[in-house]
Amino acid sequence: MVPKKIPDTAWFEEQRALFAVYFDDTPWHAEGDRIVRTLEVALRKYAVKLKELPGNFLPMVMDQYLASRWHEISRSLPEPDTGDLSATIRYIHAFCCFGMKKWPYRAFEVIQDLGGKRFWCRDEEDEEFGLYSDGLAHSFSEGKRLFLSVVVEVEGRWHMTYGPLLDWMGLFPGDLGYLASKVARQLYGKEGFSAVVRFNPVPFWAAWTYGVIPAVYHKDEPVIQCWLHGTLAPGSGEVLPSTWRRDDAGSKTRWTYRDDNFFRMRQIFLDRKTGKALVLARRPGDFNKIMALLGRRFEQDEERPLSVSALMGAIIQSIMGMDEELAAWERPFARFDTAR
Repeated sequence: MVPKKIPDTAWFEEQRALFAVYFDDTPWHAEGDRIVRTLEVALRKYAVKLKELPGNFLPMVMDQYLASRWHEISRSLPEPDTGDLSATIRYIHAFCCFGMKKWPYRAFEVIQDLGGKRFWCRDEEDEEFGLYSDGLAHSFSEGKRLFLSVVVEVEGRWHMTYGPLLDWMGLFPGDLGYLASKVARQLYGKEGFSAVVRFNPVPFWAAWTYGVIPAVYHKDEPVIQCWLHGTLAPGSGEVLPSTWRRDDAGSKTRWTYRDDNFFRMRQIFLDRKTGKALVLARRPGDFNKIMALLGRRFEQDEERPLSVSALMGAIIQSIMGMDEELAAWERPFARFDTAR
């Protein structure tokens, strides 16, 4: 919920001037070469995609990356320069405001444009925050819907960005979190989104080559593939209408609805030996219909459905290869699909 009291633009400009006093010093460059070397393998892996980006892109995102890494560790105030007492006091003030905080990466969407380059946003963990940003004002006006940047707290729930703002027209909330789970699943589960980007930001940079591609819709609903793992009660297939086709491959069963329509197709996969199952649809509304149909017969493993937009699915396949999470369920039924 947007706070009732919103700082005015003049206050943010004062804070941004103070912010510049601090970041102009760029102390994170001191160990930059050593840290950047840890990305050499990833940079080679995604080199073809990175060549599609502007020539000044890598220096800017590298600076941003080093700044985020540097601020993960508590820092003490550097030795003051006694040559200019006024400048020293101002720098100490700036350091206390910004240098002692973490600078995390956040993927976010805009909930509300508050005017004056002020926005109310929601990040990949459903946390809401305020943001003051020239870049966001420009990107949002162009129809971009999902953003990634280093976000620095100014005061309370109000923030500013540091470095480039990556933006996408065709991605939805949750897409970059899903990419993070593909880059480093265990790290994402234990420490969250920012930890994954700090570990390896290069796939996210490569994904920005798709920034201007629009979202895929079927009629009025976005094409967002949704799925849940869980356990299916014995005999659950009997509750499915005759419009659902059943295929058996060894100990695996797949029920499919509307295989004549890619966007409307719904599927239920079952390992009959273990009772483990996967429920899958390509539109959120259709996914909800499967869940309503199965009811209590399906005991879900995850708290909420996993989801990925059509564009993010294409990005992952392009820059990382086949998404094995779903392919492992689909592979036993390949002969049925090629026969039709």
